Amino acid sequence: MPILFVISVMVVVSVFLITPLSDLTQNNRWIIYVLSYYVLFLIHITVLAMIHKAKKNTISNENKVAYSFVWTSLGLLVVMFIV
Repeated sequence: MPILFVISVMVVVSVFLITPLSDLTQNNRWIIYVLSYYVLFLIHITVLAMIHKAKKNTISNENKVAYSFVWTSLGLLVVMFIV
């Protein structure tokens, strides 16, 4: 799953580097929101996949989703406030 995340981010970044980013976002503001939701979704799915792989049958699937939400939120808060 992390490989899919890296490939997806590389494709999105390369598309934005090939096309003029300022012109694209000035004309279509919604693209910024779609891109940010897409990246957050990929981060959450990657964390969920890592938790699922680490805790195979020890906890229920509902708890895996809850743990992935908590770890994703904490990770994003650390990145936002430290970086």
